[in-house]
Amino acid sequence: FNLSAPNPVQYRDYVCLMGELVGKPANRKMPSFMMELFMGETAPMVLHNRRMIPQRALESGYVFQFPEAKCALFNLFPTAVR
Repeated sequence: FNLSAPNPVQYRDYVCLMGELVGKPANRKMPSFMMELFMGETAPMVLHNRRMIPQRALESGYVFQFPEAKCALFNLFPTAVR
């Protein structure tokens, strides 16, 4: 099974959500070589915005507790500054 959420977001939107979560602006770009340095083999998934949909999980009737990134992040970090 593809273990992604059913409503994917682009990396820049994810970074903005994280900035909102911690109360800091997230308006700076990171060069791709830095992403590759820190993320290694997973960097292309972020750099090329691969849109992954958990089709088989959805077809099997799996119900996601947090299908949206914002709700999932706020659940993971409930005490973060907002």
